[in-house]
Amino acid sequence: MEQALYHILKDSASNHWWYRGRLEILKQFAGDFLSSDGNRRLLSIGCGIGSELLMLKNYGEVFGVDPIEEVVSHHGNNGGNNRVLLGSAEKIPFPDEWFDAVFAMDVIEHTADDKIAVHEAFRALKSGGMGFFSVPAHQWLWNESDVRAHHFRRYSRKQFIELLLQTGFMTMNVTYFNTFLFLPIVLVKLASKIWEPRQLVGAEVKTPNVFLNAVFFWIFSLERFFLRYIAFPFGISIFVIVRKK
Repeated sequence: MEQALYHILKDSASNHWWYRGRLEILKQFAGDFLSSDGNRRLLSIGCGIGSELLMLKNYGEVFGVDPIEEVVSHHGNNGGNNRVLLGSAEKIPFPDEWFDAVFAMDVIEHTADDKIAVHEAFRALKSGGMGFFSVPAHQWLWNESDVRAHHFRRYSRKQFIELLLQTGFMTMNVTYFNTFLFLPIVLVKLASKIWEPRQLVGAEVKTPNVFLNAVFFWIFSLERFFLRYIAFPFGISIFVIVRKK
């Protein structure tokens, strides 16, 4: 991610409808697949400034990895107890089979070699451990926002599942998400391939006005109630839960 976008994200991640909505969906899945007895180690890969870490503390002892030194310093300066380390999805600085669950939310698409990244998550997990992954869907939606975010690719459902299965994971749950807002997002992304107004540059991490932000969050987060029972057949992103055999 470009440094300018990182600083925008740092200021808005706790409020932006996309990050808040995704966290609500992750919270739903974590609650369904993990008990809250707290007797486990959890790893957030690409943990960012910490909203995900705070939520995951309900399920165990939480650790983080992030490639941005400012992120690691942020956690160290806020009583992180060295549980957030400098590293990447392709080089996780923790021992083999150390975690009961790993989380990589919109991280794998940032790696030059996604096979190495998924294998690292597999390596760090205990046998029987759970992996929670989300990635952007549909390469045909690729536009300049992917370039600015330093994405290497977007995925099809089949492509991402095959990557996980080849590593040795067993799939537990697979679904698209960000489905309710699919049409307007697709229209904006396709239009931006032809013409992108200056005001849209960086809009993917800027918090919109209060009214739109509240509406988008309500629509997006509503998906969590449906995803508990059904898998969506299309969406802007893909969510996969796996288990290490």
